[in-house]
Amino acid sequence: MVTLTDAGRAATGAVHPGLDAAVRRHFTDKLSAEEIETPAAVFDRL
Repeated sequence: MVTLTDAGRAATGAVHPGLDAAVRRHFTDKLSAEEIETPAAVFDRL
């Protein structure tokens, strides 16, 4: 799983201001917490 630091989030927001909202709208908001955790657990093991 990828985690952005505060500095990375600020840099990303400066370059693409709507990115956080777009990711939430198209991906995160459509998944349950369990659906988000499942691939995270798989990727942690790899």
